Amino acid sequence: MELYYASCAAGVERVLVSEVERLPGTRIEEATVSFYGGILFQTESSPEDVFKLRAADNVYAYLGHFKDVPVHKDGALSYLKSLASKISWEPALLLFQKWQAMQDRMLQSPLTFRVTCERKCLKMKKHPFSSVDVAAALGESVYNLHNWPADMRCYNVEVFAWLRDSELLVAIGLLYGKPTEQVVDGRKAPRPSRSDSQLYSKRLYRKALVPTSLRPSVAYALVQLGHIKCGDVVLDPMCGCGTIPLEAADCFRGQVLCLGGDISPSAVAAAGENARGILELNWFVAFLLITGSDACDILQWNATFMPLRSGCVDWVICDMPFGVRCGSTQARDWRCPKVTLEIARVLRQETGVAVLMSQGKAMKQEMESTTYLKLLQQYEADMEGILVEIYIAQRTSQPIQSLEKVSQKAPCKLILISFRFEGGFYNYKLSFD
Repeated sequence: MELYYASCAAGVERVLVSEVERLPGTRIEEATVSFYGGILFQTESSPEDVFKLRAADNVYAYLGHFKDVPVHKDGALSYLKSLASKISWEPALLLFQKWQAMQDRMLQSPLTFRVTCERKCLKMKKHPFSSVDVAAALGESVYNLHNWPADMRCYNVEVFAWLRDSELLVAIGLLYGKPTEQVVDGRKAPRPSRSDSQLYSKRLYRKALVPTSLRPSVAYALVQLGHIKCGDVVLDPMCGCGTIPLEAADCFRGQVLCLGGDISPSAVAAAGENARGILELNWFVAFLLITGSDACDILQWNATFMPLRSGCVDWVICDMPFGVRCGSTQARDWRCPKVTLEIARVLRQETGVAVLMSQGKAMKQEMESTTYLKLLQQYEADMEGILVEIYIAQRTSQPIQSLEKVSQKAPCKLILISFRFEGGFYNYKLSFD
C-alpha cells in the first residue's frame, strides 16, 4: 500500500475523508486525520484513481509526521538539519516515480530539488524563525543525504514542509505543471508551472477566472455537504466565474439542472466561457448538447431580485462574498439580509436547502433571526487564512410577503440556451415574464 498526504481547505476534511474511503483498498490513518488542512491515507489504488479525487487541493507522497519540533530557533534549525536521515525515503520516491511516469515527465540526472515551507501558528503566538529558515535548514539536510543539487527555479523534486506550532509534516509533491521556459544564467531552462500543479487546476471547465474565484475542491465540498438527487435544481445566485454550478454539473453529469448568476458582466462572461468548456469533459455531456441540453445555464442578474418564480429551486449553494477584495464590509452587511430573503423565496417550501459560506456577524445574525430558514448545521472553515462559516439551512413553511419592486436592477441576460431534455426525465424552461 502506498502512503499519501492529501491537502484540502481546513474545516472540510470530512468531505475528503468520505471521498478517499471510496477508493478501493484504502485505509485512513486515524492518528493524523486531525492535522490541520489535510488527511493521511494508505491505498492500493492506482495513481490514476487517486488523481481523480475532487475534494483534495493536491496529493503528496508522505515522508514523515513529527510532533515535537523545538520551538526555539537554534534548537529547531538544528533539529531540521538532521531530519532527512530520520526519514524513510524509498517508498515516497518510488511513488514519486510512478506519478512522473503517469504524467510523461522526463527527469534529469542527478535530480534537482527545492524545499517549500508553510507555517501557521494555531496555539503559539509566533515562531522565532521564518519559513525561509525552515526551508534552508531542511534543504541542507536533504542535500547532505542525497547529494541532489538545490535549484529554486528548475527543480525536479519539490519537498513540502507544513509547520503547525511544533508539529511538522513533510511530503514530496507528485503533480507538476507543464514546464515554462525560463532564462537562467543566460540559458533557457524548463521551470514547473506552480499554477498548474494542483489537482483542481486540471478541471477542464476552469478556463476563465475572476479575482475572487473559488477553488473547485471547495466547491465540490459545498456540493457534497448537500444530498442532491437526480432531477434537482441547483442554484448559485452569486456564482462569479461559475465554479459551484459547473462543479455540480460535472459531478452529476446532466442529472441535475444547474443555474448560476452574477451581477458583474465580466464574471458572467467568464462563467459562460467555463460553461462551454465543460462540454469537453466527456461524450455524455457532448450528447446533451446535441439533444438541445446544456450542462449549466449562466445568467446576469441582481441576487437581491432574481427573475425566478418562488419555490422553484431545490438547492442554493453559494460562496457569498467575503474578504477585502469583495468590497466594503458595510456594503456586504447591507446586502446580506436582502440576498438571504431572496434565496429563501426561490427555495421550495419545507424541502429546499441552502448551503451558504460567509464571513461576518451579519450572516450569523440573519441565520439566528430569520423565520424563513431553519439552521440544520454549521461548520467553520479556513479559506486561505480567512475564517468563514458554512451554514446549512432548510426552507421553512413560512410564506414570504411579495417583495417590493426594485427600481434599478441588473438586466437578466441569458448566456446559454435553456437546459431541457426532450423525451428525458426532466423538462425545465426558464421564465422571465
